[in-house]
Amino acid sequence: MICDADFVLLDGNLPTETIRIAVEIADFYGTKVWYEPTDTAKMRKIFDANVADKIDITSPNFNEFNVYCQLINRKLPEEILTEWKTNEMFDYISENADAYLRTLETLIVTVGPKGSIVLKRDSDRITRHLLYAPLEPDAVVSASGAGDW
Repeated sequence: MICDADFVLLDGNLPTETIRIAVEIADFYGTKVWYEPTDTAKMRKIFDANVADKIDITSPNFNEFNVYCQLINRKLPEEILTEWKTNEMFDYISENADAYLRTLETLIVTVGPKGSIVLKRDSDRITRHLLYAPLEPDAVVSASGAGDW
């Protein structure tokens, strides 16, 4: 199945060893790997499994992204962490896209009701997108599946 798949999607709730084995199998078959950390403590599992450089896409929320930044020795500035101004956040992450993408093809950082920041590497070019949340918070009936911080 993995050999025929476009992606293997791994959830941070899996044991670290399972993540390592799944990534190694996907790498063997040339199948891309998407890692969804699900929690700040689980962001580090791809580093603990020594497979962070084999992950193609990751989609952390902003708190998980902060942990990712610490793990790659690129701490976010305090004002980005405390002020949460969407445009400044996007500008800072965009300016440092090369460092944050490292070996990733795509990085999707969800920032709750502020939307998402997407960085994508296409060979020698990096595209950057700031996608605003489509709804006002007052219009939300259920937050299930709506993304998180």
